[in-house]
Amino acid sequence: MGPLNGYTVIELSGIGPAPMAGMILAEVMKTKTRGEWCEIMEGTDVCFAPVLTFMEAPEHPANGGLPSEGIPYVVVNGTIVVKDSKVLKGVFPGKPIRLPGQQ
Repeated sequence: MGPLNGYTVIELSGIGPAPMAGMILAEVMKTKTRGEWCEIMEGTDVCFAPVLTFMEAPEHPANGGLPSEGIPYVVVNGTIVVKDSKVLKGVFPGKPIRLPGQQ
């Protein structure tokens, strides 16, 4: 009895073109919540990772459950914009990117 006992296993490699296999996989994934899928797959040899929100990511065990301490230095185009984890005021080395239609 393996960890997927009682579950239907679908071999996607022989189904057809990749978009079709992706559609089938998407439909299967919608049948359970993210938490339910995690319960099923954690502790097995299935290679997976849940998609986390920005609020959840720092607390996830894979990140050590530690909050971010910030970035000590950031250099853009050769100019320091973050020093000692603080954003420097009045420093604008980059060029803003605007999409068509944005002001």
